[in-house]
Amino acid sequence: MTDTPEPAGSEGVAVGMVWDADFGGAGRRVPLLVDVFAGVRRRLSATGTDLVLLAAARPHDGVDAYVAAAGRNGLDGVIVMGVDEGHPALTALTASGLACVAVDLPLYRNRTTYVASDHRAGAASAVGHLHGLGHRAVAVITGPLSQMPAVERLVGYRFEMARTGTPVRPEYVVSGEYTEESGYACARRLMSLPEPPTAIFAAGDRMAVGVLRALADLGVPVPGEVSVIGFDDAEAASLVRPGLTAVAQDPAAISAGAVESLLRTVAMRTVAMKSADGDPLPERRAAEPLLVPTRLVIRESCAAVAAS
Repeated sequence: MTDTPEPAGSEGVAVGMVWDADFGGAGRRVPLLVDVFAGVRRRLSATGTDLVLLAAARPHDGVDAYVAAAGRNGLDGVIVMGVDEGHPALTALTASGLACVAVDLPLYRNRTTYVASDHRAGAASAVGHLHGLGHRAVAVITGPLSQMPAVERLVGYRFEMARTGTPVRPEYVVSGEYTEESGYACARRLMSLPEPPTAIFAAGDRMAVGVLRALADLGVPVPGEVSVIGFDDAEAASLVRPGLTAVAQDPAAISAGAVESLLRTVAMRTVAMKSADGDPLPERRAAEPLLVPTRLVIRESCAAVAAS
């Protein structure tokens, strides 16, 4: 037998959100999450459902910070994003039996699931585009590798390089911080190599803007000598010159998926599950994880590799 979900709906459901807009510092705020927050609130408001914003747990808060807050507010489920996934209070929340959906956090437990962009496929599409333009010396500037999106984008880069038979040079893989300053520093480092790359995939638009600024300061024409691709398709991507080719995320689909996944998880009834041998199986009472497709927005920052 399997878990049987009731039809997803928000009538009578109390929903909370944990979101630390300042997590990681101001320079690492994620514009995508602002759009996701607005989308979640809009989607719930359309059905007359309030959204309760819970205070993010501080380093010195107790392990029960989130569980207690959810109890005080009578919540049926919580959406979590932009927080320290290693905080004991978050671990306690996902182990509490309360329905939870994480955005861009790899949390998948009995009553917890997650929604995220398909970062791996998005990064692969960026590298594939550069390969199609003839680039083989493709560098990547990653985000902090303690975060799932950064890891997945690096995996996508490596996957597409391998798929196209293009060796990955260790010196072409550098780690940034999702800030313009780190993109600038990483680009200067890459361009100082004896054999600098002909293309740079910056796994975040802020870093890509920093790359463009560094190349301009070095007198390196874009895309004449070096092509640049970002990730996010933030507003800046269409404002900088040259316009930045970027992997676009879909915050509307992410917010819709988060709400639907949470309501489905809240509605699920527990049904005993057994193996073919009659042994009890662990109960699974959460919607399956959802990966939201990305798309590549082509602008003026990429061109065919210059003839040597």
